Amino acid sequence: MKISEIIGKTSSSDTQKINRERIRQGWWRAFVLNMKQGEHPINKNEKICNTIPSEEEFNGFNFINKEISEIAELSIKEHKDNKYGGLVDENRLRKNLLSSQPLCFNFFGFLEKNKSIGLSIVQYLFPEITEFHGVGF
Repeated sequence: MKISEIIGKTSSSDTQKINRERIRQGWWRAFVLNMKQGEHPINKNEKICNTIPSEEEFNGFNFINKEISEIAELSIKEHKDNKYGGLVDENRLRKNLLSSQPLCFNFFGFLEKNKSIGLSIVQYLFPEITEFHGVGF
């Protein structure tokens, strides 16, 4: 079997840069997560290398750890309950390895769970800040 078959398909409409990043995410999915490729976000009849299969989407594989996954799921619930404004694309958040949405949770979720570190970072940028209550997603 060729490595390109293990990593999976890319989109023919991608730029060279996006194609390269999609292949990297496909490598991660295939060799680290040990999963088959998921469905294409637009054409559900096709598979694409940088998505997680549907049966795995709620297991938090698109996040650094279980805590970050729980923060993302809570944020989805809060958005559905109209507690906060903004948009959440659940499909991209849970299943698309190339999406920026999980990136935001993976980075800022750490600060949400470690508020003293969050305060230190904010104070570095804005020394007059004295409290850090958390991150709004």
